[in-house]
Amino acid sequence: MTASPQQIKLANQHPLNKAARTFLPKDWQANEMTELHVLSLMRWGLENGLEINQRGRPTQEEVESRIEILARQKPQATMRFLIDPEKTGDVVLDEADLLEQESPLDAAGFLLESLVTSMEAA
Repeated sequence: MTASPQQIKLANQHPLNKAARTFLPKDWQANEMTELHVLSLMRWGLENGLEINQRGRPTQEEVESRIEILARQKPQATMRFLIDPEKTGDVVLDEADLLEQESPLDAAGFLLESLVTSMEAA
């Protein structure tokens, strides 16, 4: 299911997405109404050298596929997946932890590591 631009824009007002936006290069911030900022930052990280190559972990292709699946869900469902473990049992992400990262690549790596951890637990 593809979300409407309004749903995405609303979800991008979540503190975690606002934090992710601070790390996105200006040309990637234009996705404001087409993709959640957390997903854009993950994609940006992969396109800029971050690799998922550790043995026994999901492959880079599997991670990219999961990001694509999350991008096609309703934004609210994706955000619940990322931040609400009591209801979904998945990843816990917090904007304060994200903002502690020193660089855009560190921030993208932090998000990707959280995603990979959730994939391993599934």
